[in-house]
Amino acid sequence: MDVKFGKVVSLAALLVYANSVHCFKCYRCSSTSSFEDCAQAIRTVNCEELQELSVPGSGTSTSSLQNVTFACTSVSLAGTIGKRYIKTCIPSLPEAQFCELLKNQTQLLTGLVVQECNVCYRELCNGSDQLNHVTKLLVSSVALSAFMLLVKIK
Repeated sequence: MDVKFGKVVSLAALLVYANSVHCFKCYRCSSTSSFEDCAQAIRTVNCEELQELSVPGSGTSTSSLQNVTFACTSVSLAGTIGKRYIKTCIPSLPEAQFCELLKNQTQLLTGLVVQECNVCYRELCNGSDQLNHVTKLLVSSVALSAFMLLVKIK
């Protein structure tokens, strides 16, 4: 009995761990001045956790959505009330479709105009340009080091 119980507990722990590992993640922040300012308060969010939030003005919760896949977005908006720079999770839609919906809804509801709208489909792909630049530099350095090592070996 103890062995079976131990296996059940181990399996349950593995399932809980696997579930937490497979959550789709995006960066999330908001600013009224710039994406650089947004990046100062950026944090990582599990998109599945955002499903528990209620949809504003609808009286419903997104938890009723089943089998939703996610994407990350970065959006800048401007209008008479100022500017907004936002990075967050969205339900996965083709970029053109999401951006068109966003343009229509934000202008209609808030008077804001979409200036920039990007959607990406890999985890944490909506990070700062500075982070992407550092990552590219690191990859380039590793590739160059590997090339130099191969030249020395021959």
